[in-house]
Amino acid sequence: VEDLNMGIEMIEMPIVRESDGLAMSSRNAYLSVEERKKAPILHEAIKYAADQVRNGRRDAFKIKREAIQIIRKYPEIKIQYFEIVDEKSLVPVSKISSKVIVAAAIFIGKTRLIDNEIVNIGDKI
Repeated sequence: VEDLNMGIEMIEMPIVRESDGLAMSSRNAYLSVEERKKAPILHEAIKYAADQVRNGRRDAFKIKREAIQIIRKYPEIKIQYFEIVDEKSLVPVSKISSKVIVAAAIFIGKTRLIDNEIVNIGDKI
C-alpha cells in the first residue's frame, strides 16, 4: 500500500482466537476432533517466539529453531514455514532490531493453518 501510494490506511487489528489460542477460521471446520486438539500448537510456538523477542532475545535463528521444536511435538504436523520477518519488508531477519512479525503455516492432515503475531521489540510481556 505504501510503496504503490494507494491512499489506503492499513490498521492492525488483533486476531480473534478460540479460547485455546487457535485463530478463528473457517478452515478449522476441516480439522478432525484429534487434529483440532493439536492445532493450538501453532499459536503456542508463535507466542513462544514472540515472547522471546519481547524478553530481549535478538537471534532470530535460535528463536525460530526453538519454536519449531514446539510444533515438532506432533511429528505428523508438517511445517510449511516458520519465519521471523521485518514488519515492513516481510524479509526474514537474522538479528532482530526493529518491529517484526512471527509468521507460520502448518498442515494438520489436509488442513493448512496460518497464524502470525506482530512484535514490537520494546514491548514487555
